[in-house]
Amino acid sequence: MSLLPSPENAINESALRRRIRYSKQVVLAMGASLGMATMGMTVTWPNALLRDLRVDNTTLVGTRLHLADWQKDLMGSVVFVGSLPGLLVAGWVLGRLGRRRSMALGAAPGLLGWLLVALGANVSMLAVGRMLQGFTLGMVSVAATTYITELPDASIRGFACVLPTLFSEAGNLFVASLSLVLPWYHLAFVCASVTVLFIAITFLLPESPSYLVVCKEESRARKVLAMLRGPDVDVEEELRILKKQNEGLAGDNPGWRSLLKGVVVRRVLVVVALFLIQSFSGLMVFVSNASRILRSVGSAMDERLSTIVVFGVELLGCACSCCLQDRIGRRRSVVLSLVVMAAALVAMGTYAFLAGNAAAAALEVADLPAKALNSTFYLHVPREKGEQLRVVAEPSMDVMKEVGLAGWEWVPLACLVVYMFVMCLGIRTVPYILASEYFPTTIRPQATSVCMTFASFIIFAALQTYSLLLEVLTQAGLYWTYGAVAACGALFSLVFITETSGKTVG
Repeated sequence: MSLLPSPENAINESALRRRIRYSKQVVLAMGASLGMATMGMTVTWPNALLRDLRVDNTTLVGTRLHLADWQKDLMGSVVFVGSLPGLLVAGWVLGRLGRRRSMALGAAPGLLGWLLVALGANVSMLAVGRMLQGFTLGMVSVAATTYITELPDASIRGFACVLPTLFSEAGNLFVASLSLVLPWYHLAFVCASVTVLFIAITFLLPESPSYLVVCKEESRARKVLAMLRGPDVDVEEELRILKKQNEGLAGDNPGWRSLLKGVVVRRVLVVVALFLIQSFSGLMVFVSNASRILRSVGSAMDERLSTIVVFGVELLGCACSCCLQDRIGRRRSVVLSLVVMAAALVAMGTYAFLAGNAAAAALEVADLPAKALNSTFYLHVPREKGEQLRVVAEPSMDVMKEVGLAGWEWVPLACLVVYMFVMCLGIRTVPYILASEYFPTTIRPQATSVCMTFASFIIFAALQTYSLLLEVLTQAGLYWTYGAVAACGALFSLVFITETSGKTVG
């Protein structure tokens, strides 16, 4: 990576022309980012499904759904299983068809997946639909991230590269809000319509100039660059630098073989480690299970409204991240977010621990109300010496009053709000940015595909083991474990992240 002088130092460019140039690039990045909004809807949709099934488990076609705990986890995790083939073919498809057409092609299975989910009569149909959505998640995430990395000037690339995450969070909030008035199957039809809109928009986007240069289509690349950079930028110089960077970094054997170079392997390992830290500090667990978690710790606010608050805060955090990425850089934003996340997780775990111990000490098992029973909150009640009986219980408001914790029910929601906000400032967005920025154009699709594939394995493991870890560690122990991962991740990021802010990518 090096500084690209021509667009950033256009000597005769007026402030108005610069604003027009930046605005044009941001609008195009927003068009590509709409695909990530459908990804946010995909990840958040299980919240609406599981909440609605507790009230009425009837499907649109009249059948009834009965989901075991592992099937509830599956509704979130199977998406990331389905993303694996999408990620694996993305590197090849982006190199053959280009970035723009790859986005349109990748979105088609997701459209079919939403229709299967909406019309789902049984768990199998839901699972197949979710896997198809996962394929789209994998392919579109690589295509959109690569496209947006290659499009803008280096001075606003940080802002532009946060837009996919911002749109993803907007998708989260969109689904959470509509779930107040629409059942899960009607919500799926709405999400399908957004996917159709995204496919239509991709046909209006220009192809990536970096991709065109690599494909030796210099005349097309020159036209796209002239449109993006304006009349005050030396387009020929930018073309020359793009060709030089990719020839020097990829050599005569671009593609998968170049991934074996030492510098590429090291950067892939750093990005994969960041995804590991991201997932096992609780990110996707909280996004996919926000309503279950808030209900389990006895949040005072209605779970639907509290879920909307959480996703609204995420959206605000991503908006702030757009402004921060080009100011404080990638490394410092990640360290900041992980340190504050660790503190919030420790506080949330402490609250769960005190609530559980206090309730266990104050109540006999026989006194627990039937309405308090569920599968997520664990009380350990001593019975005889050396023996413990585990009771599965939700702390109702009556229980909270009896154990002296009434008035503190705002703590878990406050901790989750802080966690979600600071998470979006760094660790939520930066791994996806670096998965694209770290690599030159000739190997960017393949390298990003490899990083995202590992990320999907990691996210699947985090989601599918959520209930198991909750049972083994208890709720407090799980949050403390997430907090420890976040603290260790801050140290790792401080040492191993190479700053890319303000530098161009080939």
